[in-house]
Amino acid sequence: GTGNFNWLAIENPSTLTSFTVGRYDGMLSNGTPVVMTNSSNLTFSTATTFGGSVRLEGGTITLNANLTATNNGDISIFGNALSFASGKTITSSGQLIVAPQTASNTIGLGGASGTLSLPASYFSTNFADGFSNIQIGDTNQTGNVASNTFTLIDYMTILTSGSLTLGGKPVLGINNLTLGSNISTINVGSPANYFQTTGSGKVVREISSGTSRLLPVGNLYYNPLTVSNNTGSADVFSARVLDSVCLNGLAGPVVTTPHVKVTWDIDKVNLNTGSGIDMEFGWDATQEIGYINGYKVNHHNGTSWSFAAGTSNTPVGTAYKTLTHSGYTGTFSPFAIMESSFPLPVTLINLSVSCASSKVELSWQTASEWHSDYFQVEFSIDGTEWLVLEKVTAAGNSTSLQQYTYSDLTPSRLMRYYRLKQVDLNGQYEIYGPIASYCVVDGIDFTIYPNPSSTSATIQLLNTKKETAEIKLLDISGKEFWSQELELINGTTSMVLSAENLAPGIYIIVLSSKDGILTNKLVVE
Repeated sequence: GTGNFNWLAIENPSTLTSFTVGRYDGMLSNGTPVVMTNSSNLTFSTATTFGGSVRLEGGTITLNANLTATNNGDISIFGNALSFASGKTITSSGQLIVAPQTASNTIGLGGASGTLSLPASYFSTNFADGFSNIQIGDTNQTGNVASNTFTLIDYMTILTSGSLTLGGKPVLGINNLTLGSNISTINVGSPANYFQTTGSGKVVREISSGTSRLLPVGNLYYNPLTVSNNTGSADVFSARVLDSVCLNGLAGPVVTTPHVKVTWDIDKVNLNTGSGIDMEFGWDATQEIGYINGYKVNHHNGTSWSFAAGTSNTPVGTAYKTLTHSGYTGTFSPFAIMESSFPLPVTLINLSVSCASSKVELSWQTASEWHSDYFQVEFSIDGTEWLVLEKVTAAGNSTSLQQYTYSDLTPSRLMRYYRLKQVDLNGQYEIYGPIASYCVVDGIDFTIYPNPSSTSATIQLLNTKKETAEIKLLDISGKEFWSQELELINGTTSMVLSAENLAPGIYIIVLSSKDGILTNKLVVE
């Protein structure tokens, strides 16, 4: 019946490894099993700690005091209604099970309607963080489950053979949510509601061989995954989505070639045997980046993206699209949908510059390339006006690491800037850099003054030995105006350059000797 139990009648409840109120599992004298349950209300009014598992059964269960189970004890609450006094909690590092005493009754989560109603505040306040799992319903549950929005604080399992209706977006964060394999249907509504995978948590579901099951996941958008298991045996699948596609699968630079801006991070417990699985992916058309001429599912194998084994069918839909990929027999991790011409973008992962005795060494690496034509190496003295040094042929299409180098034989004692212009076969390009270089050349140096100049400028050359050098005047495009050979002394050599016939602009003075090539900038006003 209704009980305000006085726990003072129980000596040392913390020593009890198992305690049940409101249920009797026994046997009649004739050997017939019998189960008797309490349907009246049950109220706890004194804070109690048990040393093991606790099971409470009643019509309405009211907790006016804290209830704790230690030693990883499970706390099972079977009632058609649950009520907490303000600030009261149930706490354990074991499992929390909450289900209706009458299996046909409904459950409402996060404020959704149900005979057994569990508002969002229960998950944020009354169910203390630290349970190994929070189980809603049990294997006997036949009533429907409905859920609005709430945030998981621990792993969660929803069990019923009835339907699951989502009227909001429960947030998983770092916690997994397992959907019972016997759930008859999942209703997401319109516009769709789903389990929001905002962190590492995934939606988990066991799928029998020969059956298809929905994993209603999404983040900013609804991006469901439906798995058809054709492996020959039941298996447990899990999935979450990320609102980006990254070069390294789940991290690294963001892919820039045409793609659907979603990564489906999918796992499977057992090896992918038999005929593999079929997967149906869903996405909103606004999640497409760039023009996609053909759609193909890609899989990241831990090293690079490549087309997934099996067949990617033509997407169905306009504003909202679905694509079925059939016969996948590979491994599991990140999946994405990209342009079918080639799975990867050109992705530069390193651009560096180093100084040698008489040159500047540029090096760069690409982790992937898609229809790349060439790299144009450019340099600048002021970081504004750029000269082309060389065109370096690109790999074209590549999914492996590519190494490139270029040697600039015209080092300068002035700061110089370098950049790369990566050009595709279709003429589109992207600029990488600039990066700065300051490399010292032994033995020779020169200055120009006044600079800027409108009439004439003096070029002063400082050298540590006698030698012959050549000096040239170029404009910013590389056009040569004049050149002259000079005999340098051990010390300072000077010459005057007339600027009266030069149009206003930026000019480059190039000094060449056997020790190397130096450049300097002259501004004519």
